[in-house]
Amino acid sequence: MNSKEMGSGPVLVVGYQAGSDCGGLSESNLSADKGNWLHYSVEVPAGMSSLQVNIAGGSGDADLYVREGSQPTLSSYDCRPWVDGNEESCSIDNPAATSWHISIYGYSDFSGVSLNAQWQP
Repeated sequence: MNSKEMGSGPVLVVGYQAGSDCGGLSESNLSADKGNWLHYSVEVPAGMSSLQVNIAGGSGDADLYVREGSQPTLSSYDCRPWVDGNEESCSIDNPAATSWHISIYGYSDFSGVSLNAQWQP
């Protein structure tokens, strides 16, 4: 299943195949208005040494949030870079084998943003 949704509903994006060394997701040309969220979720398999998530490009100000097990909020997250603009990244060492939720919040209106997430052994 590969889908995305603007708003508050959950989205599952799985990019891992048994026997492969890494997996991930890639989305481009993302946009949202100030105060709105884009939500994604990935299933990280056991034995991975890192989970890298980043947003880049576009205009406006998008904020990246990553959280293990449930959707992040403005006050509850595992990683939240405090950077102006759209160049933000999170690096999680030895991520748990579970759902990791990746959300992008519109600190101001933003458009043309790319999201990439990758995990590897």
